[in-house]
This record gives sequence, C-alpha cells and structure tokens, in this order.
Amino acid sequence: MMKEELALKIIHVSKVIVSRLKNDFKQAGYNITLEEWIVLIHAEAIEGLSQAKIAEYTGKDRHFTSRLVTSLENQGYLTRIPDRYDSRINLVYLTKQGKQLVGELNKIQSDSLIKYFSNISDENINSCSNILNALL
Repeated sequence: MMKEELALKIIHVSKVIVSRLKNDFKQAGYNITLEEWIVLIHAEAIEGLSQAKIAEYTGKDRHFTSRLVTSLENQGYLTRIPDRYDSRINLVYLTKQGKQLVGELNKIQSDSLIKYFSNISDENINSCSNILNALL
C-alpha cells in the first residue's frame, strides 16, 4: 500500500507545482498554458526542431502540437520554416519576442521553485531527486 500512496503523492505534488507555476505566470501578466510553455522550452533548447520532434518530446499527438505551435506563432513567439530538404517538415524557431518571453518565464519559474522548496533541505531534495530518477 505504501507504493500506491507514494505514487498518489507524486501525482499530487506534480499537480500542485504546475498549478502554482501557472498561477505565478498569470500573476506576472503572462497568459500561457503549461503545454505552450513546454513547447517554448523545447524550441529554445533545440533551434530548428521539427513539429514532429516537439510532439515526440512532449508526449502530445501531432495535431495537438500543431495547434500549440500555431497558437504560439499567432502570438508572435514562434515561427515555422519549411525544411529546405523536405518541405513537408516545418522547423520551429523562437522569434526575438519568444526568446524574451522564455527568459522572463524562466526567471518566474526559478523564483517560484526556490519559494516552493525553501523549507526543504538540499540533502532532502537530492534524496528525493535520486528516488525519482530511479523511478524513471
């Protein structure tokens, strides 16, 4: 029974962190969904990533990913450029505005996580991280 309880706690903590982060983004004036944020993170990490790879990395289907990319493109944060070797493939790049947004959201995320974990020792955070890594 302890394993089931641990799994439920992990799920609950994950939801609480996501909810608080979304709230912090909103309070800072950013109306961005978690899914959009994840796409932006991947677009920043690997310039020229294909939509198919973004879908694969995020665990979302290609149609949903395409809608997310379209939304972010319409907001001016991303641009899609057809691959020069295969025009069926769209490569995704952050715009200047997108890079600025990611920088600002990274700062909010960092501040939020510092606040959320402020009452937990580094030793306990490392232990928890090791356990979660073992589960992955």
